[in-house]
Amino acid sequence: MEELRRNDHTISVSETVFEGQAEQGVELDYVLPDYYPEIFKILCCRMTPKTVSYSMLGDSKLLIDGNVDIRVLYLAENSSSLHCIEQHYTYSKTVDLGRSIITDGANVSIKLQPKPDYCNCRAVSGRRIDIRGAVSTKVLITAEKSRVLPSIPQNVEVRNRAVDCCSKLISGEKQFTCKEEIETGASGIAYIIRSAVVPKVTDLRIIADKAIVKGTMTVSASYGIYDPENQGCSTAEQMTADIPISQIIDLDVIDESFNCHAQIDVLNCELSCATDSGIIGCNIVAVCRLICRKESTIEIPCDVYSTEYETEFSSERIKLLRSCNTLNKTLTVKSVCEYSGGELESVIDCTADIYNLSCRMDGAELTLSGLICYQALCRDAQGVPFFMEKQEGFECSTPTDSEIEADSVSFTALCTDTDYSIRSDGALDITAKIELNADLCSNLQTDIIQSVTVLEDKPKNNRSDYALRICYADGEDDCWTIAKRYGTSVDAVMNENDIEDRDALLSGMILIPSLR
Repeated sequence: MEELRRNDHTISVSETVFEGQAEQGVELDYVLPDYYPEIFKILCCRMTPKTVSYSMLGDSKLLIDGNVDIRVLYLAENSSSLHCIEQHYTYSKTVDLGRSIITDGANVSIKLQPKPDYCNCRAVSGRRIDIRGAVSTKVLITAEKSRVLPSIPQNVEVRNRAVDCCSKLISGEKQFTCKEEIETGASGIAYIIRSAVVPKVTDLRIIADKAIVKGTMTVSASYGIYDPENQGCSTAEQMTADIPISQIIDLDVIDESFNCHAQIDVLNCELSCATDSGIIGCNIVAVCRLICRKESTIEIPCDVYSTEYETEFSSERIKLLRSCNTLNKTLTVKSVCEYSGGELESVIDCTADIYNLSCRMDGAELTLSGLICYQALCRDAQGVPFFMEKQEGFECSTPTDSEIEADSVSFTALCTDTDYSIRSDGALDITAKIELNADLCSNLQTDIIQSVTVLEDKPKNNRSDYALRICYADGEDDCWTIAKRYGTSVDAVMNENDIEDRDALLSGMILIPSLR
């Protein structure tokens, strides 16, 4: 039986096991209650998809429970007051992953990013609307697995490659709910026109196998002020509130030697209001994710041979994470929305959403590109509300301030704020701020030995009637290549020729000692 060298070194391998999207149609036929005024003109219809929950069905299917918030703003006849229809469309979607993604010892991470695709809304009559649209959810599933390097038989020569890489990768996540009541100062709120929540991590500490993550949830909303003498709203206001959060994630065998990065993803945010109160109830469901990496130098076995017997081995190519830097930048995107229907008097609400994002390295710069959709609810000179929408492609770059030559980028981007100004010609200048968080990672592809078999029934025909042989190196071979070719040990070649660096390329006459 072959005596094995024990190898306690481990490496962490992360791979994307599924990347795709799940599409869901939305159909709603809605009849207005009697206390709603009849529809004269529909201003806009907004669909906001949210993820309520998700779970694995077996090991090859993903179940997504979603909710689509639908808000329709309209005007009644001979009125400039805003009216709002709010509805919720719930759905469940099963995603076939095509193969099993659950393997022993693997840590699976699931990220979902819902977005609206299109929305068509029409008034069938003064009291009935028909909505047709679609939403989709981008699904990204990664698996992280630690593997022990193979054990090699004692009686073979082994060539190791020293690699600086991520030797341990530990990740964890925790879903939590945040509830808060936000005081706006209004006498009463009729409805929420638009809302958004932006999470931000402010502090991360590692203490005794635990990660303490602190941050804020910045909730913003535009809402209509309740008017008891009017069924609609003649005025609207905006509010912004920061909700502090703190979460503890239990992780085994982590300490301060790990490089840790935390991220908060919002799954769902529901705002509720009352006509007799200026308080907005906020219910947020979010996931706190943590990735911890430990870098060290690992000896990777990449080639073997025996000086006495024929040897068989198998190898595979793996991708190792060498280093990873986190980049946090604020980007700005500007545009102009023109109104051709007359004079633009005031802006009730202005926002922007970004879709179909991609991020790439351009030399020393990071470039974010995608689609941005500007939406503005305004009033004309007669005080009548109208809605403007503009969608266009954008691309903006920022320096990375990093020496890493990254060959992979993992990122998240959120539109956190929108500012506007009315120009003298009646057009609307809009500036959107985008928070970009990116992991710039450097990877290495290398071959690694999987298994080794020494064929003791097939001895090598090494000649034993000489003490030394002579070969002439042409400057392209090192000690390992020459020793393997002539069936001797690397140490014997180095000692016989007074060579100190086993990786140095050799030229000239080289003495080859016999081991017999």
